[in-house]
Amino acid sequence: MGKKEREKSNLKKKKGENMEKKKIRKSILLVEDNTTVGLIVSKLLEHITLDNFDLEVRWEKDPIKALEIIEDITELVDLVITDKDMPGVDGLEIIRAMLANRPETPIVGVSGDVLGFEQGIRADLGERCPHITIVNLERRFEHFNGDISLIAKPLERIYLKSLLLSVFG
Repeated sequence: MGKKEREKSNLKKKKGENMEKKKIRKSILLVEDNTTVGLIVSKLLEHITLDNFDLEVRWEKDPIKALEIIEDITELVDLVITDKDMPGVDGLEIIRAMLANRPETPIVGVSGDVLGFEQGIRADLGERCPHITIVNLERRFEHFNGDISLIAKPLERIYLKSLLLSVFG
């Protein structure tokens, strides 16, 4: 390899390094009280790679602490994934706090009973209820902003990657 070819090769490497540094940081708040589920989902999210984004996953086991994060607008939160049934504060209360404090931030509700979760959200929010999508293998995520998507447990990597691509582009 000649001197000019080495210089070109080094220049390409430097450009590639610079591109890596320009990834956009995105923060995901996972609200899940079950230790096993929280650990699995947070690890799945951490291992999903998206070309233009550096994903930061914050798993909060205590839904009351999650509410504090949501209400503190200085905290970066680009996506919230919340369980439905938790002690003290349930997923519906997390959704209410998100709509009040961060209405443009996408929300994903996770439950073994997505239809019941949907009915609870609609009954609670009434006219203020945003668009709700129940996601399954036949229905891909659509680009959404401030809407609610519901996913049935158990969560699969394919759902999570599709979700992240939809939310973050």
